[in-house]
Amino acid sequence: MRALRAPIIACAVALIATVLPAAANDRPAAPVLLPESLRAAAARMHDSRDGPPASLVSVAGSGGAHTIYACGVIVGERRDEIVIQTAAHVLGIAGIAFFTAAGERLRVRNTAVIPGHDLALVTTDRPWRPYTVARLAPRPEMGSRVHLWGPVGRTPFTPHEAVVRPIDDRVTDAPDGAFALDCAACGHGDSGTGVFNARDELVGIVTAGYSADATRILVLSERYPG
Repeated sequence: MRALRAPIIACAVALIATVLPAAANDRPAAPVLLPESLRAAAARMHDSRDGPPASLVSVAGSGGAHTIYACGVIVGERRDEIVIQTAAHVLGIAGIAFFTAAGERLRVRNTAVIPGHDLALVTTDRPWRPYTVARLAPRPEMGSRVHLWGPVGRTPFTPHEAVVRPIDDRVTDAPDGAFALDCAACGHGDSGTGVFNARDELVGIVTAGYSADATRILVLSERYPG
């Protein structure tokens, strides 16, 4: 998770209702799947409050001797392709690969960073296995409860509860439209994951975070457009 200019750690969230064009391409002959351990966890996913939305995407790459995890959200589809929104810094992970919630590896066609935000759009082939496109919602009200899903160990998505908060005054480089989340369970690996309201509508994308004190972690939630 990217750190902001604040005394301690950091996280952020954003939305985009439009998608960028990408060149057409042939679909792969067959899907490439996650390893069995992750595939079993992915098989339990469904689009309800009891499990992660099928619009979520797992991201994995190499961090030397360790695997680095992140997330993304499917925000659009056109013909034979889908568009994923994630944190822009996630694209710097070595050997990066994208997997649907059903465990299917996606072939990337195009990536585009959104100027002025730690956000990116990733265009991939349309999955063969079931998926959904996230339903977008306006910015949540201060004090409202939201939830998100991030990797813990070898489980691709684990639920985190959060509350929408104002951004701490010590954060000096928050992008336009940003807001914070009070999220005790959030941490590295949550970058790019979606933040959802009680109706499972997408209200943001985690991009960075900071620590308010020794016990509270706030997730900076960016919106695009603001």
